[in-house]
Amino acid sequence: LTSGPVWATTLAHVGQNWGIWTILTEIPTYFNKALNFNLSKGGFLTGMPFLLMWIVSFPLSYTADRLIIKGYTSVTASRKIWNSVAHWGGAAALLGFAFSGNNTTIAVVLYTITIVTNCCVYMGFNVNHLDLSPNFARILMGITNGTANITSIIAPLFVGQVIDDERNIVQWRIVFICSALAFFLANLAFMTLGSGELQAWNDPNFPLSLRSDSSNNNEADCAKGAV
Repeated sequence: LTSGPVWATTLAHVGQNWGIWTILTEIPTYFNKALNFNLSKGGFLTGMPFLLMWIVSFPLSYTADRLIIKGYTSVTASRKIWNSVAHWGGAAALLGFAFSGNNTTIAVVLYTITIVTNCCVYMGFNVNHLDLSPNFARILMGITNGTANITSIIAPLFVGQVIDDERNIVQWRIVFICSALAFFLANLAFMTLGSGELQAWNDPNFPLSLRSDSSNNNEADCAKGAV
């Protein structure tokens, strides 16, 4: 609870779930009701962003690793750069999406950009659990994912409170601006507190070693006093 990097990863995960689950659950309704565009009839357009996301994730993951291996970026810098592409890039696309009006073409393009850039979270906060603590990465993932899933529940409920007319683009604009804000604040926290360095508490005996060091220091002080 006192680790800044863990808080950074948790907040990044919370913002990720708010933003991406709002998109995944509400975009079909937005296209269908507000833009009069039935995504279910355009199966290619529905699946294309996720297909592109899958394709792009391979070369980007390779690039991220090579930049670290070659020493062009540190692990910390790499995680923050790629997470910024995902969250701040996604936030910018969502803002454009929010103000695209009735232009379906622009809306589809910006929606696609939001989904595709989001693959960069896998080179950002998502892999950061292993950076911080390989020994406790599964526990960290449980903490961050469990916390973030609360927002996965809250976000659609929030949309239900904001939207009382599914054809009202202005009301939808509020929803997308809030999602963009979630992405922005999540990455701001990650940029401020995040780290790619192995944490001292990764050692399973870390508390014991602290007590041991403290005992040794006390014994040394006593010995000096006796002399």
